Amino acid sequence: MMPVRVQSCLLSPTKVDLRSLIMLLTDIQYTKRGKRTVENKHLLRLMPVPVLQEVGILTHFESCEHISCVTRDRVWISETNKLVLIDIPTGKHIHTLNDVVDGFWSGLHTLNTDCELFYISNDNSIIKLSNDNKTASTVYKKKDTPYHPKSLYCSPSTGDLLIGMNSKKIELGLVARLTKTKELTVIIPND
Repeated sequence: MMPVRVQSCLLSPTKVDLRSLIMLLTDIQYTKRGKRTVENKHLLRLMPVPVLQEVGILTHFESCEHISCVTRDRVWISETNKLVLIDIPTGKHIHTLNDVVDGFWSGLHTLNTDCELFYISNDNSIIKLSNDNKTASTVYKKKDTPYHPKSLYCSPSTGDLLIGMNSKKIELGLVARLTKTKELTVIIPND
């Protein structure tokens, strides 16, 4: 490993000199951790300052719990006990689902790379809605366990669905992986 040059990155307690910080970070050649290797090309890169592209005003919503982007102009938004597909430029409600789990849960829906929506229904099943919003199918039916799905994430590389689950009966959470063939493959407990 190359020696690391340490410089002061602070101009004041509230401002950071980004150039010095990036120079410091790019001096790191690589690190090995288990089977992973991080090289310079994967380290921090200076990004341009974020610019607000567009603002949309949502009407008839008390809250916005979670957002999944379908396209640049269409998003699924969850609010308490419903999911709404919205056309952002017009604010028009394109499709509404009322069978979603009730409560203020963030992460209760996600999209795969085919823009199919996965969401947690009010019976704690996981439903997949086709990208034309016409065909719904159950991909996971809650079994007789104390665990309830709480959040979803679809991996863009594998298409697998990660399901965050918790239980009020026993203070334990877990993450389950559901493959495209509906096999529950990995369970990661978290106590």
